Amino acid sequence: MKRYLVNHTYANYQSNKMDELGDVYRSMNHSERMMCKMEGYVCKRTLCDVTLIAGQKRIPAHRLVLSVASDYFAAMFTNDVREAKMDEVKMKDVDADALSALVQYAYTGE
Repeated sequence: MKRYLVNHTYANYQSNKMDELGDVYRSMNHSERMMCKMEGYVCKRTLCDVTLIAGQKRIPAHRLVLSVASDYFAAMFTNDVREAKMDEVKMKDVDADALSALVQYAYTGE
């Protein structure tokens, strides 16, 4: 039987992961909380490892988030192509506002 906890810390999750009955504890909003934190990081430009450039617009991001949200970015960042190692990636023939909206969607689902 699974028990769902709404709020708990990672440390509590680790120490209470399995009780003597073998029940598994799971946070119902873990993914949402993780993405909220990632969005906060990108807004503060914290831990960003790539900047996308479209026109004059510079968009900081995390390769992992972009790769999870888009097969295009997954191919760009996980294969042996030059963009995989670049800190700044120029997106040719891409509308800056459309790219910005795409990155926002990757972080927020909106």
